[in-house]
Amino acid sequence: MENNIVRVRSKAKINLALHVVGQRSDGLHLLDSLVAFPDYGDELLFEKSNILSLSITGPFGDQLLRENVNDENIIIRAAKLLKDKSDGVAIKLVKNLPVAAGVGGGSSNAAVTLKTLSRLWNKKMPNLNDILELGADVPVCLTSEFQRMEGIGEIRTTLKSPPLMWVVLANPGIKILTQKIFTLLRSKENTKLEPIHNFSDQDSFFMYLNRQRNDLEAVTTNLFPDVKNLLQIIQNTYGCKLCRMSGSGATCFGLY
Repeated sequence: MENNIVRVRSKAKINLALHVVGQRSDGLHLLDSLVAFPDYGDELLFEKSNILSLSITGPFGDQLLRENVNDENIIIRAAKLLKDKSDGVAIKLVKNLPVAAGVGGGSSNAAVTLKTLSRLWNKKMPNLNDILELGADVPVCLTSEFQRMEGIGEIRTTLKSPPLMWVVLANPGIKILTQKIFTLLRSKENTKLEPIHNFSDQDSFFMYLNRQRNDLEAVTTNLFPDVKNLLQIIQNTYGCKLCRMSGSGATCFGLY
């Protein structure tokens, strides 16, 4: 803590593979996904205060402020799950990740807020159903460990991390609405991930990932040719072992 300010990194979430394996009667989709968290993301600062407040700066701060004109930011919604009348905190978000970009920026922000305020206010974490109300990706973002995420996001399995590797994240500056991509997805019942083993080296990990997929990628690239072009650019870079879109896009990644 510096001058009573708590600084926390809110890491990007990457879907290394994302299989859509079903749809519930309420319309929510069932997923089977490998999720990793690179050492990059937004930054959250928590400072003691008598009231609950949020300020937003950073490269994509203005974009987020425009998006949240009529909606309460997910950070405030998360804080209110823990807040009593007497609780207050001044939160500053340094927004380094683009908005609606397929890397779970808002979900990661909410998860970090829950964990940090639970500790600072000495409060019990909300139940899983309340956390899921914030967003399906929020539970998996409660830890930055390598995980398998299933169901609507409520089933998480921590996996042994593969060997360290480099990752490149790129975004063409396109906002993509996840709900639209899922609506246009024709097949809602696809095969699950192959059985996952401990990966002793990078080659076995890359080979495994290359046999998996992102079921949303074809829909997004058909709608947005810039995403398709970006994938091709990354794939053609020297040493790229895997190139794929994360989530519903538009962020794409390359592993090296």
